[in-house]
Amino acid sequence: MASTKKRRGNGRTTASPRAAGARRRSGPPVRDKVRITIWLDEPIVEHFKRLAGERGYQTLINEALRRTVDREVLEDTLRRVVRDEVGRMRNAR
Repeated sequence: MASTKKRRGNGRTTASPRAAGARRRSGPPVRDKVRITIWLDEPIVEHFKRLAGERGYQTLINEALRRTVDREVLEDTLRRVVRDEVGRMRNAR
């Protein structure tokens, strides 16, 4: 059987999730995601764990971050459109 350990850039080895006995939840394959390590305030993590139930709190955190990014893009777009329209109105006078 092939080794399931991977060598990290710092010389240490880490076991793959399969080797650690972890099982992926059913659902579509993970695409366009990056594994990171992040330190969050404990109350934040507990909040998302309470909301998540069986769903997975990390998924909820990801969705909250996605909504924040999407909202910023929408706000930038709306500002640009309003500026353009106000400019057109001023130029039309």
